[in-house]
Order: sequence, then C-alpha cells, then structure tokens
Amino acid sequence: MEFLANGINKIFNGILSRYFSTMRQKILLVAVSGVVLASIVYTLESLRSEHEIMNQEINKKVEVVIKLATNLGELPLLSKNPEVMKKTLASLMNVADVSYAAFYDYDMDLLEKTGDTPRPVCDHPRSLETSFMDGEDHIDLCAPVFTVRAGEDIDMFREDDTKEKREQVGWIRIGFSKASLKKAQHSLIFRGILIAVIFTLVSGLLIYKLTAAATKPLTLLSGAVKSVRNGKYPEVSVSSGDEVGILTSEFNRMSRAINEREDMLITRAKLSAFVSDIGFVLTEGGPLQATLQHCTDIIVTQIDTALARIWTFNKEENAFELMASSGIYGLADSPVSRLSAGDSTFWTVAQKLQPQFGNSIEGLNAGEREWARDKGIVSFALYPLAIESRLVGMLEIFSGKQFLEETFNSLDTVSDEIAIGIQRKLAEQHIEASLVEKEVLLREIHHRVKNNMQVISSLLNFQTRYVNDKQFIGILNESQNRIKSMSLIHEKLYRSSDLSNIDFNDYINSLASDLFKFYGVDSSRIALNLDIGKIAFEIDTAIPCGLLVNELLTNSLKHAFPDGRKGEIDITLRKKEPDGADNYELIISDNGVGIPEDFDISKTRSLGLQLIHTLTEHQLQGRLDLDRTNGTRFHISFRALRYKKRI
Repeated sequence: MEFLANGINKIFNGILSRYFSTMRQKILLVAVSGVVLASIVYTLESLRSEHEIMNQEINKKVEVVIKLATNLGELPLLSKNPEVMKKTLASLMNVADVSYAAFYDYDMDLLEKTGDTPRPVCDHPRSLETSFMDGEDHIDLCAPVFTVRAGEDIDMFREDDTKEKREQVGWIRIGFSKASLKKAQHSLIFRGILIAVIFTLVSGLLIYKLTAAATKPLTLLSGAVKSVRNGKYPEVSVSSGDEVGILTSEFNRMSRAINEREDMLITRAKLSAFVSDIGFVLTEGGPLQATLQHCTDIIVTQIDTALARIWTFNKEENAFELMASSGIYGLADSPVSRLSAGDSTFWTVAQKLQPQFGNSIEGLNAGEREWARDKGIVSFALYPLAIESRLVGMLEIFSGKQFLEETFNSLDTVSDEIAIGIQRKLAEQHIEASLVEKEVLLREIHHRVKNNMQVISSLLNFQTRYVNDKQFIGILNESQNRIKSMSLIHEKLYRSSDLSNIDFNDYINSLASDLFKFYGVDSSRIALNLDIGKIAFEIDTAIPCGLLVNELLTNSLKHAFPDGRKGEIDITLRKKEPDGADNYELIISDNGVGIPEDFDISKTRSLGLQLIHTLTEHQLQGRLDLDRTNGTRFHISFRALRYKKRI
C-alpha cells in the first residue's frame, strides 16, 4: 500500500509540476476544485431537500384527497347506486394527479371504477387503517369508508338514551399518478444542475479574475526579475497596498536607482571617452587649425551639440579669430570669422575669464537670444581658453538639448586641455620656425667655412707658383690637400639633409677621388678597394677621421708604389662588435714596398706621420697599430666623439 501511495503521489506531483507550474495555476486548481466540490454537495443537498418537501406536499395532498373521498364515498356505498358511484368517482377524477378511483364493498369486491384501475393490491382488511402502496408510476391508496348509526339503550338508569356507532360500509381506492412528480423531480434536477454549472462557471470566472488580479503583481515582478538576469531593470506598474504592492514598490525603487546609476555610469564613460579623445587629438601632430577643427567635430558628434566653435585671441589686434567650426556652421560658411571688442556675452566672458553656461538662453543678450530661438537653441556654454590668466582663445558651444551637470564639468576640463593644446601648438610653431632659421644659418656657416677653406687652398696653390724648391712645393701641396679634406666635410654637411651627421661612405669616396686626381694616379695602376658600412659621424669625429684618411691615403699614393709599380690600396671602416655601437676601427693598407722595420712612427720627424699619431691618440683617443706584413697596414681603433657644449 505504501508503494502504491508513493507512486500515486509521484504521478500527482508530476502532473502538478508539468501542467500547474505557476502560482496562478495552482491557486485556480485548488479554488476551482473547491467550488466544483461545493457545487456538487450543494446541488445534491438541494435535491434531497426539495425531494423531501415534495413528498411532504404529496402526503398532505393525499391526506386531503382521502379525507374528501371517504366523506364523498359514504352515500354511494350505502345506496349501492351505480350512477351515484360513477358521479362520485368522476368528481374525484377531476382532482389533479388522480389517475383512477374505485368503490369496493366490505369484502373488497369491486362495485364501480373509473380510469385504468389495477387489480386490488390489498386483501380484506381486518383493521380500519388506510393502506398505502407506493408503486413505480402510481401511489395506490385503499381507505375504509364508514357511516355513523344511532342505537337505543334499554338501561333505564342511563341518562343518555342514544349512542352513536361507526360502521364500515366499504372501501374506496384512489390512484395518484407520479407523472407530475417525476416531471417536477426532473425539472428540479435540471434546475439544480444548471444552477450548479452556472455557479461553478461564475465562481470560476470570479476566482480567475481575483486570482489574476492577486497574482498579476507577482507575474509582472517575475518577468521583471527575469529581465534583471538579462541586464535590464524595468519598473513594474502595481498600485496595490498589500505586501506584494510593497515588495513591488521596493523593486521599482531598486530598478530606478540601478537604472539611474547605470545611466550615470554610461554618461560618465561617454564623457570620459570624449575628454580622452580631445586630449589625444591635441597631442597629435599637424597644423593648429586642423587640430582644432578635429576637436569641434568631436564635440558636435559625441555630446550632440548644434554648434561648436573655437576662437583664438589675437592680442596685438585685440580680436578673436575663428579657427574651427562644426555643426550648423562650418568654418567656410560661418557668417562671422572675426570678433572685435564689443558689448556681448562673448566679450564679457573674455574680460572676466569666467565661463558662462546654462540650460537657458536667458544669459545671452537680446540679439543672441533671437538668433538662438531661430536655430532652436536651448542651452549654451562659453569657456575662456586661458593659460595662467593669459587669454589664448574661446570655446563656444550651443545645443538644442539641455546639458547634464557632468557635461558642463567635462567641457570645463576640455576647455583647459584645448587652451594648453593651443599654447603647445603655438610654441611648436615658434620652435619649428626657429629651427628652420637655425638650420638655414648653420648651412650658411658650413658653406662659408667651406668657401674660406677653398680660399686658403687657392692661396696655397697660388703660392706654389712663386716657389722653386720642390720640397717646399710638396709641403704646400700636402697642406692644400689637408685643407681640402676639411673643406669637403663642410661641403657635405651643408649639402646634406642632416646637418649633424656626415655619411662617411660618400665622404671617403669623394676624398679618394680628389686625391687620385691631385696626384695623377691612374686607377688601372693602383686599385682602390673600399669596405665602408652605413656609418655617419658628427663633425667632431669626422674632421680628425677625415684627416687620417687623407694622410694615410696620400702616404700610400706617394711612397708605396714607386717607379710606376702597380698595386692595391684597401680602406675599411666598420663598427666593432660586440664592443658597442660607438667603437669603430679604421684599416688602411697597401701591398706596396712597405715601411722599414726600424722605422718608429712616434719618433719620426715627418709632419704627416706625426699628424697621424697625434690625431689617433690625442684627438680621437684611439690606438694605432702598424703591420708591415705584405706591405703596410695601419689599424686604428677609436670611439666616436660626442658633441660637447663649448659655452
């Protein structure tokens, strides 16, 4: 039994959970079931009560009819007259629901009948009581009929000389049809069922309405909670004052608070991105006007304004000049591009260096208000662009919507950034102009130094015409070549796009070409092999290094290949790895006759070799190694010199 009960319980719970999952469905199930059960009980009890009442009424009617019949049947039974009996029976048949009637004598023999009288249902009675037989279609009654007779008393001593005596004279039988009773019962059952159905339907509808009204807040609240799970916070429209209404009101307050905070966070995030975008634009390169135009485009797009303009202040002319405009007026079609001093809100803000803004145009003067109404403007903002109380411009904004307080705060921050950006751009323009001026000046200096050195070289060349001593002529020529090597550096510098560094590959090629021409050396007899990487030196390194190349290459061309001897000269310049980016090695070698073994370069009286020693160890602070194997090989290691301030 327990197993069966558990199984039924599981099935019942399964049906409930599947088809009656919501609170409303469960309430309707319980309430409607109760109403149906109450309707059934009420209907059955009503039918039972009505049935009893009908039976009581029928019994009363039967009693009345029997009493009437026994009174009417006394005379016909005494007279034994058939005609009288028939008339009496006919009068009884006129009574409602009487279907038959008959007279019987004392022995229950039929005397007269009317209607479809069945056979007698009672034997010769021995009592004076009425017999009652309830059949399927009829109620059959047999009632004794009595007469009262008077008799004499022979007792002389009695006061009453007469005595009444009741005597049975026969029987009267009456049948009552149950047709009307059954019809009434059917009508009663139909009416009861109809009332029960109507009551059930009306009660069910009323229960549904009441349940729907009672559970509607819960349903709405449940839907709102599901929306919360999806990241939305709707409000539920419930006006009841019960516990559910209180709960809903609290939920609505929570939703409003969350929505307001989310809206505020979204607004702040947008404004933060807006401020960040403006700051990013102001740090980009480009002309001032293009930068400010980009700023006004961002203002119009991101905070939904009708017009945004940025003006710069020309202190010398005491006027504002329009630099950027976005919205209803672009920079090209703006009706005003220059504002001189005058009586306006614009100039009031400029003079006080205090921003003026609001969600009303009443702060503008009459002419400005008329223009604002015509353009649908409802709010404005004027921010002076100033650096340490020094006016540099004005940010002007008009909108067809009202601004939040956070928007005004963000615009205040943006105005400070734009002021700093304008100041920075103007400073950059000044620096760029200064750099261009200095570059032109530096190129001119290098050009003049190169020209002066060429003048000195020309003077030395001119001097050789008046000297007959070949040794002295050689000294002058070597000096001339040294000057040319330095002059070439200045020439390369002023012709280069980079005034601080010299491409040494190009420089050595030019220097070697000049020396080969000067000494009349044919490259088919003495080959020059260059291995120079992409190396550039500042002028402090380039001049001593160039003089070293000049001296060593001159030495090889003059002394390494006497009497038309053929050979090769190799020049290598490279960075030393992995010692560091500033360490270099210069190798100049030839396969000529070489330098004698007993020759000491540090003790020589030759000006050229002394110059090589001095330039390497003192000016470049490097190291000079001499290798006499297979000719002459000079190996110079040095570190590139960095520019040092002379002042």
